[in-house]
Amino acid sequence: MTLFNSRNSIHRSPLGAVADGTRVHFKITLPRDMQCSASYLLVQHPDNRIECLDMFWCGMNGNDYEWWECHFTPQKTGLYFYHFELRTSRGRSVLKKDLGGEARAGAREDWQLTVYDGAYKTPDWLAGGILYQIFPDRFASSGKAKENVPADRTLHENWLDQPDWKPNAQGIVTNSDFFGGDLKGIEEKLDYLASLGVTCIYLNPIFESHSNHRYDTANYEKIDPLLGDEADFRTLCAEAKKRGIANSVATCTLMCETFTFCSTAFSATRAATAFILTARAATATAARTARSLPCITRGTAFGAGRTTTNVGGISSRCRMCARKIPRMTTISTAKTVSSGIGLRPVLPAGAWTLPTSCRTALLTA
Repeated sequence: MTLFNSRNSIHRSPLGAVADGTRVHFKITLPRDMQCSASYLLVQHPDNRIECLDMFWCGMNGNDYEWWECHFTPQKTGLYFYHFELRTSRGRSVLKKDLGGEARAGAREDWQLTVYDGAYKTPDWLAGGILYQIFPDRFASSGKAKENVPADRTLHENWLDQPDWKPNAQGIVTNSDFFGGDLKGIEEKLDYLASLGVTCIYLNPIFESHSNHRYDTANYEKIDPLLGDEADFRTLCAEAKKRGIANSVATCTLMCETFTFCSTAFSATRAATAFILTARAATATAARTARSLPCITRGTAFGAGRTTTNVGGISSRCRMCARKIPRMTTISTAKTVSSGIGLRPVLPAGAWTLPTSCRTALLTA
């Protein structure tokens, strides 16, 4: 018997992301032989405050199980995380998320509830369109010679080579091999994209970075030289507009970049920011002309998720408060690990760093 499944409307309704002020119904089923005398829903708010809600016994589920339920109404936008705690004849029991969103005693991950601004209106130009996502390094190359390639990058000479996906001698997957795809290559494929009915191009990050996926951005105000420059990007926007890509409002290209940040309580979320660059503003610096979009389809936020670190391990002292803190080692888009100081953000090996600070800066390896 499934005790709780966040993807089942019997257990949680409504499903998916909800608007602020929405009353969310939670319902769990428990074996009668657990002799549960009290159950609680524990919710972590975006400001890290923990709220404990009493659940109420609401009837039998067959002969051997019983139902407990409650409601929770998030008043602010953001990411909420929740789990259940039970008082039983066997002592305290905790139900957390396992595979498939199902509850299991002993699991370690909270469920997530995404809350968006109910008053937000999505852009009209995107409705009913076809969005085409491009991984710039692997989509198309103009054949233009790449100069001044950093020593820590490998540039494949053969477009049909197999990507370097195996760990190196140190056991690390560096994601530092490149195939030379660029903005001019995308421009050359615009007629093909238009023939598919594409109305918007969605690019993986194009900012300067030493990884081929470019999510560990080094400079948000500079296009990676291997992809081209701002002139190439302006031309791409203009040529896309001529073909009706991104509709007639002069909006050319959608880019998404995720940022990892740390709060004072070391609680980390991956905040997602979607950028829309317009052809009208293309004469300005691409990264500086971006305007933030909370979501693309109402209730669907890009990059929503949490990061994870190894508990313990090598540590260092904060330069501002001298507190000893673990150093970051791995990155994940889905899982969370707690320790004595809470949830912590991480960056992949080799990522750009900021001075370590318990209050404001990113913690880095």
